[in-house]
Amino acid sequence: MEVRRMTKISGDNLRASLLNRLAGPRAMNREAERIEVLAGARTRELLVAIAQFRPRSISELSAIVERHQPNVSRGLNALVRTGLVTLEADGRASVPTPTEDGLRKAAELAESVDLSDFAPPEENEDDKVTRLLKIETSTRPGDLQTDAVLGRLVLFGQHRSDEGVDLNELSVRLLKNWWRIFCRYDDPFRLCTLTIRANEETRAGPLLLKALGSHMQLYVRRSESIDPADNLFSTDLSERSAEEILLDRVVRPVAAYLERGRRFDRPIHSLLSRLEDVMSSKRERAFARTAGGLGLSLHDMSDACADAITRLIDALPDESARLEFASSTLPEAFEENLAWAHGELKARQETNRFDGLRGWKTRLKVRREWGWPAGKARAEELRRLLKLGDDQAIGGVEGLCRRFGAEDFTASAMSDDPLRGYRGRKNEAPVMVVRESGHAGTAFLLARAIGDYLAYDDREAPISELFTDRQAMGRAFAAELLAPAEGVINMIQEGQTQMAVARHYGVDLPVVRHQYSNHV
Repeated sequence: MEVRRMTKISGDNLRASLLNRLAGPRAMNREAERIEVLAGARTRELLVAIAQFRPRSISELSAIVERHQPNVSRGLNALVRTGLVTLEADGRASVPTPTEDGLRKAAELAESVDLSDFAPPEENEDDKVTRLLKIETSTRPGDLQTDAVLGRLVLFGQHRSDEGVDLNELSVRLLKNWWRIFCRYDDPFRLCTLTIRANEETRAGPLLLKALGSHMQLYVRRSESIDPADNLFSTDLSERSAEEILLDRVVRPVAAYLERGRRFDRPIHSLLSRLEDVMSSKRERAFARTAGGLGLSLHDMSDACADAITRLIDALPDESARLEFASSTLPEAFEENLAWAHGELKARQETNRFDGLRGWKTRLKVRREWGWPAGKARAEELRRLLKLGDDQAIGGVEGLCRRFGAEDFTASAMSDDPLRGYRGRKNEAPVMVVRESGHAGTAFLLARAIGDYLAYDDREAPISELFTDRQAMGRAFAAELLAPAEGVINMIQEGQTQMAVARHYGVDLPVVRHQYSNHV
């Protein structure tokens, strides 16, 4: 039995073949030929699909209709022969394009042709990841001759960027900075400029994505303000949801768009492949996340830097603490800062060891929430266990040390950088090192370190000026432990000045202001 081999025809060859046939003699008039061609249901579907989906190559058209028409060339041949469709060269692709007659015929047939099975599957509108962010591409003549993919980002289906955003350039930036975006805490990454429409007004601002430790924040900031209260839009996402949005709603669609235009092996493809490889390896992922926490890229790293990152992973095996520390310093300074912290812990392991805290850690309830609510709740519970009324001050550094077992505590001299303290352990008892910041400031930093120990189980961790979930928890714990909100509010409502309230509790004035404004 003779087996026939099917030959694969390229878009250019198919286009040339169709044009040659068009140049030949016509057996019947054009309109009669069109009627005959469109008598077939598959050909009608193909014409309407070309008009509605505007495929950017023959291969893309085949992908759209493959479930119903495994061999698209026969129908496409007929549509080209009758002048309803042309094949336009665009770079290395042949683009099926309806003629004016083809568009008119497609419009006439649209109501009687069901293309619901041809379109991509409808997305679940209840899925926040699906409806939060998507891209819209703007197909233009000649766009297959470059790697630019012009389009725009759309937020919640209504807030849009300009149409001129190069989505390929954006995707490559995302992939090159991937680990910094997700692991360099409190360091926003700019996606593009977005226009927010709300309350019959439109305001433009940068669309930013920021890692905060336990979650990610996607927000649009007013161009003229850096105050979070002035954000035009803000939503919280888990790290996994943010990864899915960027990969499945931005990067992978752009990579597929390029492939449909016969553009393979571009930087976006190699970067995406490398990212997927790293994600699949536990060891490589830990290395990449640590590098990202320091603000470094895997794509331009020296051997010496790689060795230093490996040492940091060995020194701080717990990722949460490691990324907090990495985000609080710079690549050229992290080894010096870590050596200083470990040196201070060793030098003060006797005077700054809080033996009494171990018992309190086991008595406090385990809390699953993150950020400032967890810190406030934990401090309220600790004050109840300490039998402290809302109007009672804990007594500053001396009161903390007396209650928790480190009466010889001394603060440390530290450089003016985001690192404000560090905690470690000596024989399972916590050792606290904080920067000398005046009586009230030192007490607040020490209370933050105590709160961090009570909330987390890692052996050591930094206390920093970053605005992360972990540091927010520590600040809220310290504020509520030292100056409880109910006591602050009662004293102010009784006529006390905020400065007098701050002096009563032994805290700086901003602590009282925040406690009052956040709870009234």
